[in-house]
Amino acid sequence: MTKENIDNIQDLLVRVIDSAEGYAECAEEAKNTRFEKLFEGKAQERREFAVEIRNYLREHDKDVENDSSLLAGAHRLYVDLKSKISNDDEGILEEIIRGESKLVEKYEDTIPGIDPQYSILQTLKKQHSKVSQDLSEAKTMEKAA
Repeated sequence: MTKENIDNIQDLLVRVIDSAEGYAECAEEAKNTRFEKLFEGKAQERREFAVEIRNYLREHDKDVENDSSLLAGAHRLYVDLKSKISNDDEGILEEIIRGESKLVEKYEDTIPGIDPQYSILQTLKKQHSKVSQDLSEAKTMEKAA
């Protein structure tokens, strides 16, 4: 696997960790119990995705990024501020859509460069499919809100 592939996978791992932390923050800020449970579930799912990616990188003696990016910290702060200002779950949904759109883009940037001989490819395709589905569901929830 090329250094560029590994760098992209490591960057994707950071984004997945960011997504998990963002969902956890949204669960704390949610006014609706249904959204709180949903966001907690998504945070756990993203943590599991991070473990799958991290394990692959470790198996191949690659550095593993453990901390979320500064960008995500700023994003979570924005979610926190916006939710306090808007006082509703719609603002949280908008931020989830924005963050998950970026995550989908990162999967779409990473997957094409990986040779099919590497097992991580199927893992990332499965994760990408789930994140894309979650993004569609968030957009549907936003429209209904």
